[in-house]
Amino acid sequence: MQKVVLIILLLVSLLALACAGVPPPADDAPMLTEPPPATAPVATETTAVAEPSPVVATPASYDPNRTMYRIWHGLGHSQETTLSALADAEKYDDKSQVVVILEALKFFGLDGARGGVETLTALTGRAIAYGCWRIGTGC
Repeated sequence: MQKVVLIILLLVSLLALACAGVPPPADDAPMLTEPPPATAPVATETTAVAEPSPVVATPASYDPNRTMYRIWHGLGHSQETTLSALADAEKYDDKSQVVVILEALKFFGLDGARGGVETLTALTGRAIAYGCWRIGTGC
């Protein structure tokens, strides 16, 4: 029994020594939200450089968070703002707005609800019947 306790104490002390030698991260360390630095592929004699895949350009002025609040931000929200935000979400294929639209549909007027269902259909690729949106799964 004493051997087990001694072994455990030895392991704990070794672990403490190992952890004490790890320096804290530098203040200028990149955050997790920053993209990794771009690296160019290196061509060798036996490998070919791969062509970069096309990237869908999203203008810097489009902000998914702003669009979310433009879809619905509370009582007194204008339907024109909702319809404009729905058009933006569809234009930029912003699938992150699907859940927002589903949650906000119950607050939309008739035109907003129709626009929401049309946008959901465009974003998800699934035809959603107008009367079935409350289920959230389509019919």
